[in-house]
Amino acid sequence: MADWVVVGMSDIAFDLAARYCDAERAYACSLLHIGTAEVVDAVASDDLADPVARGIHATARVLLDRGRPVDPVTLVLEAVSTLPGRWTEHVPKVACHPGAVPVNWPTYAAAVREGAYRRRAVAVAERIVQAAETSTVDRLAEVLRSAAGLAVSL
Repeated sequence: MADWVVVGMSDIAFDLAARYCDAERAYACSLLHIGTAEVVDAVASDDLADPVARGIHATARVLLDRGRPVDPVTLVLEAVSTLPGRWTEHVPKVACHPGAVPVNWPTYAAAVREGAYRRRAVAVAERIVQAAETSTVDRLAEVLRSAAGLAVSL
């Protein structure tokens, strides 16, 4: 189970995020060991629900944009100045993620994207349910039209 909490996330979305937490941490581990733009670009930052994986991803992007190497030590030093937060204390654990094989990063990235897709689908469904329970019919129709557009872009 995830060792973090996302404020405002429904139970269903949280369960999905927790289910994909290991994939996110394995992806972040791969990123720390391979550190190329190809690995960073494999997922979007908002695909990551785990704040540690998201922080590693965002900081790796900053390092690559500056032409600097992506490794655990450089990443933590950069993160302390650009993205402060307690998540940096977890970087050594992520760098040594048990069972993660960095060369399998494409599999981890695909799982991260799948988890993000499922969380977004749940969020759309929750907006529809909320509108169905509390809104006027006209507002519900607007939400449904909007949701149809979001579903296509997922």
